[in-house]
Amino acid sequence: MADIYALQGPGSCGKSETIKIVFDLLVNKYKVTSTQIQYFHNDRVDKAAILSGVNGKKIGIESYGDGEERIRRSLTAFVKAGCDIIFCTCRTRGATINCIKGFDPPHPVNLTKQTIVPPAQQNQSNISMANQLIKKAGL
Repeated sequence: MADIYALQGPGSCGKSETIKIVFDLLVNKYKVTSTQIQYFHNDRVDKAAILSGVNGKKIGIESYGDGEERIRRSLTAFVKAGCDIIFCTCRTRGATINCIKGFDPPHPVNLTKQTIVPPAQQNQSNISMANQLIKKAGL
């Protein structure tokens, strides 16, 4: 059973960037090699992947949270692959949050609101939030 950690917020508040920082922090902390990463989507804007070997766990990461179809497809793939923990993003209301909540039960959903800060503080805020999510997940 996967625990889902969803970063929630309005558009353009840094959710996707924060989840990509989670990915980078986990890869660096646990020295995840390219052979331990299965990409579903990877471009300059968004990333969807499974990381194996993260403290003995399999982690699903989806940084795109603006489309119900993609979030449903990614979460379903992560569950089928046996991920222990899933990190994803969603809006504060509407189809994406409802989609994620639809996985609970049996997969517990932990919602965290993205901190809204002035643009000059966004990067530091995203790094801080990424570390908080990793800590919440026990990694």
